[in-house]
Amino acid sequence: MAEFLRGLAPAEIDIGVSYLAGATRQGKSGIGYALIAAARSTANVEKPELTLTEVDATLAEIARAGGRG
Repeated sequence: MAEFLRGLAPAEIDIGVSYLAGATRQGKSGIGYALIAAARSTANVEKPELTLTEVDATLAEIARAGGRG
């Protein structure tokens, strides 16, 4: 874990610690394992294309979304 955290940009450390602890900074989002598994690509990716900052920002947008259902 320490090696992973050392590899993060300074702005991503708190995000990485939250994710390693099994939590997001936005709290509950309604996104569960089944939804993530259904959205996963079947192709293998050699190099990650998303940063923790990008994922965190997207989860923040989802958390702000509202409406029925």
